[in-house]
Amino acid sequence: RVPGGFVPAADQGYVIIAVQGPDGSSLERTDASARQVSELLRATPGIEHTLVLSGFSVVSQTNASNAATVFGVLAPFEERVANGLVLPRIIGDAQGRLMGLDDALALVI
Repeated sequence: RVPGGFVPAADQGYVIIAVQGPDGSSLERTDASARQVSELLRATPGIEHTLVLSGFSVVSQTNASNAATVFGVLAPFEERVANGLVLPRIIGDAQGRLMGLDDALALVI
């Protein structure tokens, strides 16, 4: 029997980013932050495409003008692994890029 702490994260081929703007932010302001997150993710090695859902919080599963969800679609598994781009490395790189946002908080979940 293996303790749960030793089980690696499953590579599903995508990452999810929760974007949270200040309370009362307009949807336009949140969308601008989400699009900035999308650009930063596409610059991350191993992430090929993004999908932005402005106004939806993946954390609370609700609609909110100050929330967005961004999906980062990963490159094919074989291509990533051949280049050393395993999931923990991609997540770490993506989170590092997102730490510089000024107008919102973005977390890879």
